Amino acid sequence: DVLGSRGLGDVYKRQVISVCPECANRFNNLDKIAFNQNDLIIIVGDKTSANTTSLFEKAKTKLDSKRVLFILNVDELKKVPLPININNIYLTSGTSASLEDVTSISNYLENLYK
Repeated sequence: DVLGSRGLGDVYKRQVISVCPECANRFNNLDKIAFNQNDLIIIVGDKTSANTTSLFEKAKTKLDSKRVLFILNVDELKKVPLPININNIYLTSGTSASLEDVTSISNYLENLYK
């Protein structure tokens, strides 16, 4: 029978994880990049956002966790000591991040590494 030996009294809980389509694209893009050990990934967004937190956790599977940052805005980035010997910086965001914050961070990094 479908229930097997478990019986009707057992309760089964299944966690449903839903990711918005835009975040799903960003997850897929992380899988497409061949990261180098001297790269840096910066995830921008709200730390209370489930989608952005999931994106951060996924990024940590690609590089040493010291080379993956999760920040809210440029002011927070300025307080973080960046690793030396950076080959490439990959900047992405959850949907909780504003375009203004992402642009400010991008501009800051471009000026920092001129």
